[in-house]
This record gives sequence, structure tokens and C-alpha cells, in this order.
Amino acid sequence: MDPALSHIKCEKCWTSIPVSAQPSCYAGVYLDDSTETLLLLDQIKRSVSFVAADVDEAWHAAESVNLELPDGTEITLSSERFRVMEPLFFPRILGAERVGVADSVISAIQACPIDVRRPLYASVVLAGGTTQAKGFPARLAADLKATLCTSDGIDGPRVGVIALDGRADLVWHGGALLAGLLGDDSEQWVTREEFSRDGAEAVLCKCTMLQSATRTLPV
Repeated sequence: MDPALSHIKCEKCWTSIPVSAQPSCYAGVYLDDSTETLLLLDQIKRSVSFVAADVDEAWHAAESVNLELPDGTEITLSSERFRVMEPLFFPRILGAERVGVADSVISAIQACPIDVRRPLYASVVLAGGTTQAKGFPARLAADLKATLCTSDGIDGPRVGVIALDGRADLVWHGGALLAGLLGDDSEQWVTREEFSRDGAEAVLCKCTMLQSATRTLPV
């Protein structure tokens, strides 16, 4: 979660959810963490997975889907179709003591100056292939609204979740656009030597310079 608003500097306001792939067994098939398996799982995720608006209801309503793996093995997926996405919104389902997507968004925005929080809540932009799962935008919007609603039932700030077409590659296109603005000879580039010597600090020390470049981006 990385809050950004034109002409506003939001340093150290980003958050992350460390959910990693682990070897597991679904539908009686052992799944390792090899590259081939991860690519296969990504293909299955894109084709049949979805985010449940109501988990209790999904347990009874999820339709079974039969799939044939490259080795000829046939599997049937039912509740797995939404259970694979649920840890992003409710990590404790895996026993993980961390917050989900909605709480991460709120944490990142609340770390920003108070006068820019409402515009940020109204413009939550999704990026990445996982956000293309059916029901993801609606579930995130619902969770944000429910969390921001006060204990006495008063609505919180207006929430807007923006799900653009092609958002799977949105981060790459944003980086490419910024790279085009910097130019080949820009001092804002981080060289291989600088990164090898300083690591992530090499990037952070140039963030101030990058702020002036991002101000020319269209809002």
C-alpha cells in the first residue's frame, strides 16, 4: 500500500502484507513451491478463483470446477476457489497475526497528513494480477467502509476503489513512465554500483529528487 497524491510528500507511509506461497495439498494433490507449480497455481487462480463477499454464504454457494493438470491428474475445486484469496482479507484464517488488505490501506492513509486522507480514501487504485480476481474491488470497498464506520453507525469518509483495465501491469507502466521522464543521463537513476554498496538506502536517498519528477505526472 503506497499512498501518493500530487504535490504531497507522504514519506514512510507504505505498508505491506507478507503472504508467501508455501507447499500445500489441495484436492488430494501435493503442491510444491517450484517455479512450474507456482505458474500453474497462478493460472488456476486467474481462471477460477474469486473473492467472497460473504464467506459463510460462499461455503454453501461455491460451484465445483473440474480441472485437468498438465500431467493428466484431474482435480475438483470448490471452496478452494475463494479460500485461496481469503487470507489477503483475513490473515488469521491461517493463524497469522497480521492485518488484511483493508486495514493495511487504512494504516497507510492514516500515516499521511490529515488534510489529504479523504482524497486518498476516495481514490484507492488497485494494481497487480491478484486484484483482478472476481469480487476483489467490491470486497475491499465493503471492508474499508465497514472498518471506517464509527461505533455509533456514522459513516466514515467516502471510499472509492478504482479497478482499471490492465491493472496487472499497472506498476510496470508507472515505472516505465517515470523512467521516461527521468531521461538517460538523470542523476536520479540508481546505478548498479550504488545499489550494490548501499542497497535500498541508495533508492531512499534519492526520493527527494524523485518528488520533483513525479509532480509532472498527470493526476
